[in-house]
Amino acid sequence: MATFLASAQFGRCPIGYLKCNKSHDGITLDNASAYPDLRDAPTIVLCDFEVKHANVVGIITQEIRHRYPGAEIYFAVFGAMTKDPSLEVRNFDDLTGAEIMRAADFAAVFIAATMSPPGIEPPLELR
Repeated sequence: MATFLASAQFGRCPIGYLKCNKSHDGITLDNASAYPDLRDAPTIVLCDFEVKHANVVGIITQEIRHRYPGAEIYFAVFGAMTKDPSLEVRNFDDLTGAEIMRAADFAAVFIAATMSPPGIEPPLELR
């Protein structure tokens, strides 16, 4: 994803990297995270591989809003978990992470595929 976003198609936009550390106390961002220098009130696309139940995206979004005040933030995710094992999605609320993504107040959310529990791991099932 980062290679595509940094391509000529997107004008060689700056790419950051956020590494999360999970512990029994919660989620923190690792010192290895990289934050590019951006203009005021930038447009930011956060990309992740999957979104399930955890509020990782909420914590990341809070950090981004703190570092880049006035940012317009979009979220692109490869797989989003459904509440129904049949993978049927009639509306956004049929995703397990709907409340978390709404609370993050994204300008828009882009989802490539849905997945059933346990997520993108064997047995892999996407639609």
